[in-house]
Amino acid sequence: MVTTIRRYRVKLGQADQAIRLAEAELVPVVSALPGFVSYQALVVGSQSIASVSTYCDRGAADSANRVAADWVERRLASVVDCTAEVTVGEVRISVSRERTPEHAAA
Repeated sequence: MVTTIRRYRVKLGQADQAIRLAEAELVPVVSALPGFVSYQALVVGSQSIASVSTYCDRGAADSANRVAADWVERRLASVVDCTAEVTVGEVRISVSRERTPEHAAA
């Protein structure tokens, strides 16, 4: 598996709007790509957001990164202050817990 971390500096007060747009428009596209495993979006601070996406292999991750970069250019240009800081790497450890009702509130 390959994971991409994309970090963006956004204009003050625009982090939540950027996340909402990504959820509504970008997530349906990248999650439908071959090799998709997972996607998370984070508000890191008032002017910083990040996404973490995982794919089966480097080719799938690269394709998704091209889609994401194009979408950001078209839809978030007025919200982001600069180009994304992108890190891509091979997953060496991956542990998760299935979310059950008792874990959902945590």
